[in-house]
Amino acid sequence: MSLRSKLIVAIGFPLAIVYAVMLWTVTDVLGSRTRSRLEETGARAITERAALLGAAFERVAGAGRVAAAVLGSKAAVSPEQVVAALEALKSVEPAVINARLLAGSPPGKEWRGPLPTERGSGPTGCTLSLPVRLVTTTGTLSIDVDPREVLRAVAPRDETQGAWLVIDGQGDPIGWGAPPGAAGRMPPRLSDLGGRADIASIARRALAGETGVARAEGLMLPGARWFYFAPIPTTGWSLIATLPESMVLAFARTQLQVGLGVLLGGLVVIIAIVWIMASRITRPLARLAAAVVTLGTGNLEARVTGVETGDEIEELAGAFNRTTADLRRHVDALTHETAAREAVESELRVARQMQEALLPRSFPQGVEFELHGVNIPARQVAGDFYDAFVRPDGRLAFLIADVSGKGAAAALYMAVARTLLRQALAGTAPLSEALQHVNDALEQDNPGSMYVTVFAGHFDPRTGDMSYVNAGHLFPLLLRPEGQVEELTGPRGTMLGMLPGARFVEATGCLDPGHRLVLYTDGVPEAAAPDGTFYGDERARALLGQCSGDDLQGLCRRVTQALDSWQQGDPHDDVTLLVLGRRRA
Repeated sequence: MSLRSKLIVAIGFPLAIVYAVMLWTVTDVLGSRTRSRLEETGARAITERAALLGAAFERVAGAGRVAAAVLGSKAAVSPEQVVAALEALKSVEPAVINARLLAGSPPGKEWRGPLPTERGSGPTGCTLSLPVRLVTTTGTLSIDVDPREVLRAVAPRDETQGAWLVIDGQGDPIGWGAPPGAAGRMPPRLSDLGGRADIASIARRALAGETGVARAEGLMLPGARWFYFAPIPTTGWSLIATLPESMVLAFARTQLQVGLGVLLGGLVVIIAIVWIMASRITRPLARLAAAVVTLGTGNLEARVTGVETGDEIEELAGAFNRTTADLRRHVDALTHETAAREAVESELRVARQMQEALLPRSFPQGVEFELHGVNIPARQVAGDFYDAFVRPDGRLAFLIADVSGKGAAAALYMAVARTLLRQALAGTAPLSEALQHVNDALEQDNPGSMYVTVFAGHFDPRTGDMSYVNAGHLFPLLLRPEGQVEELTGPRGTMLGMLPGARFVEATGCLDPGHRLVLYTDGVPEAAAPDGTFYGDERARALLGQCSGDDLQGLCRRVTQALDSWQQGDPHDDVTLLVLGRRRA
């Protein structure tokens, strides 16, 4: 992902989240407020309409009372007079369907309904019962009223979406109007709404004389609808009107859509501005990145041009150009240094080859003994060395040495010490006198207080007898066939080349058949792991005990592999081993 895209995402994504929260908040708040406002407005409207409907019913009742008064003023009422009164009522109130003069007093309520009829046949109408005071008795003027004519003046005139219903005190429908989709269908009675708890709850609230607004699934048409209900004065009935929720919320949703459109449009404009600004900001960075890529290919002439932003990016471009100039100078200097280093390394490789030439190319072998050694330098050249050769008297001269320090100086000192020691061990002088001569020679021409530790000896293959001198070196380890390891002890003198006139004591011993003498330098016990832990004498002895059954080459290989694993390929000192073994008879 490019930096421009990251900037756009880093700014646009939180902004989109903020906008989403704002949209959700606005939608929720506006929705709640709109619903509350619509409920208040609907409750007020249905109350006004119920009042008008009550007034319309009262007007019909007033006309009926006038007719009852007219009939009661006569001494006798004939059928013709009843018909005349009916016609007079119809002329005043078109809602009147029929009128009858009945004997007896009227029931307790003026208004009753619905008229008895078959279910599903349409509006049933209602009855207005008024007392008629005759001369000799009391009668009842029963007037049948068509509620549609009463409601026509006050009910919604557009019935394509809305519907209305008047129910009596028992929840039975008296009159209603419905959209075309429900035309000809009669609303159920309250007692039939056991499976519609929401509608039944609305009806119960309406019968209890409450005024309110509720939302429920349609009774006669599918879809969510809003129900408005209020009591009708003078009759004890209730008016229920319904509208589709989509129609009720249409205006509010339109307003909300406009608001959301404005907010989303603002978001688009802001993102466009972010896009443009991110492009302007990242364009110089793109040039800088291209210059870095060019520099990465090895072209040190790479430069950043055309960046004049007057800010940190321009400073960064200038720093890049200065860096490439400095880098060119450093590369030139490094090229010269590398050439010089390669020359030195070439000389060191030659020195290592010469040093390897000083070590025995092959080890003396005999029927009675075997000999093998390894020399692994920590650097290109080593300060450790060993030597072995057969003297004219048949004895085997052997030695192992460790020059102080490392590198080229130790290698040169090793070459001198090796030459002097070989001459001394090949002579007829005893070992102690031979090492005294070597010590005096090294001490006289010692450049910088260097020294060398040496363990040298003579071995008679026929008898196994040994004579040896230790000049400050580690004592060898004697490896028995059973795997037991012990140190070959004896007197230890000072290092060669340190003190003039130093004297050394020669010791003697015997190497039994099957036994091996392991000579080594301090690079074995002092091999360090990455955490600084030394390999140590105990691990070295335990390892040699496990190698008692190996041949000499295998023994040396297992030791060097164990040390390399312990140091994880990062040696800090030369490792040198020389193993002398006496064969079994």
